[in-house]
Amino acid sequence: MDSLIEQTAERIVADHREHPRALWKALIDNGLAGGLTRRADGSTDLSIVDGFGLMRIAAAAATAVPFSQTLLASWVLGLCDTSAPEGAGSILPSATLRLQGNTVDATFAAVEFGAELHWLACLQDNGELLLLPAPSSSSRVESIHDDPSADMIYQSVDPLAQVKVPPWLNRDTLQLLHALMRSAQLCGAMESALDLTVDFAAQREQFGRSLSKFQAIQHMLSEMAGEVSASIAALDAAIEQVGGSGAEFLSAASAKARASEAAGIVGAHAHQVHGAIGYTQEYALARLSRRLWRWRDDSGDETYWAAQIGRSIVAAGSPAFSELVFGKTPALKN
Repeated sequence: MDSLIEQTAERIVADHREHPRALWKALIDNGLAGGLTRRADGSTDLSIVDGFGLMRIAAAAATAVPFSQTLLASWVLGLCDTSAPEGAGSILPSATLRLQGNTVDATFAAVEFGAELHWLACLQDNGELLLLPAPSSSSRVESIHDDPSADMIYQSVDPLAQVKVPPWLNRDTLQLLHALMRSAQLCGAMESALDLTVDFAAQREQFGRSLSKFQAIQHMLSEMAGEVSASIAALDAAIEQVGGSGAEFLSAASAKARASEAAGIVGAHAHQVHGAIGYTQEYALARLSRRLWRWRDDSGDETYWAAQIGRSIVAAGSPAFSELVFGKTPALKN
């Protein structure tokens, strides 16, 4: 990731993390929110590597804005030779609908940041992407997560556009890209949880010495660090494979499986070290944990993706298994 972009994003997030409206405005004003929007000549201000890096930074601060969703949706529309509309947007990886005449009547349940989106993209039954404006109405969905969800209700709404998609883009490949976005977010949140826990263990004293001096605590911190490092390595490998045909299946599926499994371990250890204070609403760990619990299951948890990888290897036959054993990357499909 470009260092200047990284420093700018970290500064913006640090200055406005407690004020979502101000944060979103700053992300727009500095060209980050629209950084993956396709221009007329087909270029974008940011690379997809920068985009996933920004998702990780935003998640590390537990920001309550649809930043990652807008980046991913804008990039996918760009691959379809379409520029994303202005404002916050999202692309639904699993929802499909059918156009009734020239208008849309549909309800999308519990869409993340649904009430704050200016546009939404989803697949039609015919395989084309339908680009929709803000809904006719929305209904807030109560949940334990800080990121607000809402049912998006469309009643006789004219779509903004119908977008032809490349042959590789379907519900499975959209889910894979969405899983990779969640992997980046999980890595960012786990990094922050680890930093908080290390600092807390160094400052908190028990029996005349800091918690970090106890061997049991050291073991938990080292395991957390190992899980975070392994997840970041898998994420980086998967991002390197992302291109004009989406994400590479094996690396992206492995990244999500690794991050989802690590999230449970990191979260459990963080709360065990912190004790009761880790669950308080005002403390940063609680905000991170609620997102970890949501993101690790969203778009498939570690069990789901491990099974998908196994099925793909079996379907590809013995050559694919041999390539994996000897450190090569077989061409697998979801």
